[in-house]
Order: sequence, then structure tokens, then C-alpha cells
Amino acid sequence: MSEVAIEQSPFSVGRNATHRLVLPFPGVSSTHAALRLNGSEELWVEDLASTNGTWVNGLRIERPTRLAHGDVVQFGEVAFSVEWRDPSGNSRDGDTHELSHDHSAYLRAAKRIDELIDQRRLRTLFQPIVRIDGGVAIGFESLVRSEYEQTPERPRDLFELAAVRHREADLSAISRELAIERIAPLVHQRAVAGQRRPDLYSNVHPKEAVDERFPRSIEALRSSHPEIPLVLEFDNLLQVDSADRRLLFEELRGLGVGIALSELGSGISRLGEMSVTPPDVLKIGGPLIALLSPGNARMLRLCETLVEMAHELGSLALAQEVETPEQYALCRDIGFDLAQGFAVSRPLELEQIAGGLDVPDS
Repeated sequence: MSEVAIEQSPFSVGRNATHRLVLPFPGVSSTHAALRLNGSEELWVEDLASTNGTWVNGLRIERPTRLAHGDVVQFGEVAFSVEWRDPSGNSRDGDTHELSHDHSAYLRAAKRIDELIDQRRLRTLFQPIVRIDGGVAIGFESLVRSEYEQTPERPRDLFELAAVRHREADLSAISRELAIERIAPLVHQRAVAGQRRPDLYSNVHPKEAVDERFPRSIEALRSSHPEIPLVLEFDNLLQVDSADRRLLFEELRGLGVGIALSELGSGISRLGEMSVTPPDVLKIGGPLIALLSPGNARMLRLCETLVEMAHELGSLALAQEVETPEQYALCRDIGFDLAQGFAVSRPLELEQIAGGLDVPDS
């Protein structure tokens, strides 16, 4: 396939054979997107809740988007350019719309994420993590953002674009390196003053966790910045054998690194991970916290049970995605140890935490 004429509306796109444009490639969902004509002058694209997103000119779309002549539209990792052609086949503004498979467009999109990673054009925000009984910050989770205008800013979109180039592990590692470099002066300042140093929570992408370079990269970071209390946050390690997972965690703890497991609320499979390799911190969020309310006795009891389970395993229970004061109060009453979310604080710039850091001395 090199060219596809869009002559009917709607015009569905996906991996499933029932669609008008079938793309049997990695990264394309069974039902991915739809193209719609509005007269002869307008062509619109809408993402249909695909896993890897629909992109226009390198930016992931969240709503129906009008396509112009020359735009690059990408389904997963398959990129096309948009052309208007008249019945004789000449390119013009109007009449027939076509998608032309554009390998150069794919390379341009790939080049953008390569430049972002290789030139380290990333900035770091820090979201406070507090003791829930007093609201005092004990650390921060580092959150990556793009400072490159030709790439999306949100972490989810960044990692999905990196997946096109199979560079999720690189992006994950570099994000951590930059976060440590940027918070190091603040940590050093508190250490010199004899004050408690804030914990730095850093996310580990699943692809990085299984990368053979991962343990050595953490060892290098601990060697260059031993003063920073580092907690590595893992989301999904189901693809890692339980024995290998245990060895990995033992090696990391031998380097003085804490372990957090996140997103317990997204699936029962997290319980298995926790029982095999108990974390130092268990992060409970997702729908569990979102559904907490005084009248939802079943959800309150479920969260109480999970907190009790964490404590029995010797783990701290952290409520994440706490969005409202009511949720915060309920999490405190349930017995959570730590909390983070908009009810505590939005992600902050380094200058903001340096100017008003409230971390206990003990």
C-alpha cells in the first residue's frame, strides 16, 4: 500500500480486517481511528480510544481534528501525508482526499523523539509526598515534561512516541538522571545543615526494568549521588519472572535504593507482585481512591484491608491521586501513611520547592 483514496465517510482505520484501511502493524489498535469527510473541502480524523494514539504533525490528538493538505497523520507508528487531488490525479486543494504512506514523515517524527532524548531537552517537575497525619512533605516524585516544542509535553504521550523508536528505556533513564542532577544541590544543602534529606521517587518504565543496562545505571547514579535517598517506583513487572524480580529488588536494595509498587488499584495482579516481593512503599490509587466517599462502605473497607495488608508486609501505604480534601480526610482515617495528589499539591518547579520546602528533620 502506498496511497489510499478517502471517498466514503466515515472511513475506519485499524488492525481488524473489517476496516476500510487495514494496518496490520505493531502499535495499531484493532479499531484505531476514523476519517470523516465534510463536503469536498474538509477531512477530519478522530481517534477511537486507541492504545498508542493518533497523531497529527507529531502531536497526539484528543478530539476530532481537521486535516490540511500536507499534514502528517500517524496511527500508532504508521505515518501518512494528506493530499488533495482532483479526478485527474493532480494535487490541488479540493475534490478527492488521499493518504500517502510517507516514510519520510515517519522519519521526521522519529527524529523529533531522538533529538529530545539525545539532547536531553526535558524538564522536571516535583510532586510532594506528605505524611498524611500532619501534611509534612517527606519527599517528591519526579515527573518528566518535554521542553521541545515539536514533541508532546505529557509523559504518557512522550513515552508512546518513544515507543515508536523503541527508546522507552532511554527516556526513562535520562528522565531520572536529570531529576537527580536538578535536585542534588537542594539535597546537599539540607545535608550540610543537618536536616532530613527528601526522598526522590523516580518512575521506572517496564521496558527499562527488563533492560540489562538498568542495574548498572542505578549503581552509577548511587555512586555519583550517594546523598540522595532514591526510591524507584515500578508499575508493571508481570513480564519479569518472580525469581528474577526478587533478585533485582535485592540488588537495588543492596545499593541503598527503596522500592515502591504503584497502581495497585488498576488490577488484582498487583497483589501477586506484592506478596512475592514486598515493597518498601505500596502506592494505592486509581479507581480505589477516586471512588472513596463516606457512603461507600464497601470501598472504605477494601482500602482499609489493603492498608492492613501493606502494614503486615512491612510496607508503607501511600494514597496517590488524592484529588479532594474529602478523599484526603478519608485516607487519613483509613490509616494510610503517606499521600500525594492535587489535594496535597500540584507538581512544582524546582524553584518552588527550594523556596518553601517543608521536610521534617526526623
